Amino acid sequence: MAAMVAHHNAPTRDNFEEFKHEVQSGQKRLTTDDWLRGMQIQKSEIDDQRQSKVELGRALQLIGVLAALGVVLQIIALVQIRKAPRERLHPKPGEASAPDSSPPPEETQPNPRL
Repeated sequence: MAAMVAHHNAPTRDNFEEFKHEVQSGQKRLTTDDWLRGMQIQKSEIDDQRQSKVELGRALQLIGVLAALGVVLQIIALVQIRKAPRERLHPKPGEASAPDSSPPPEETQPNPRL
């Protein structure tokens, strides 16, 4: 019950300016319990901020790792493409490519519109 009364009497954002004025003018003096409660609230706010920054940092690390993985996969794909023999990728006219043994394409006239 005492905790509920203390929480009820704690300054809120609505009456903070009034509370601040009373303390500064000397109308209200803070007790040791009030100071400790204020310090506990401040510490919990700092801990909450720290925790949110830690979570944000972990999310950014995950994004960085995924980006690095994407770059590595692109490099692997590039190396695999460069390893492939040029003849297989670009067969000479009249020769059949190794994986596809279809007949050579018919000779066509170049398109004059190109």
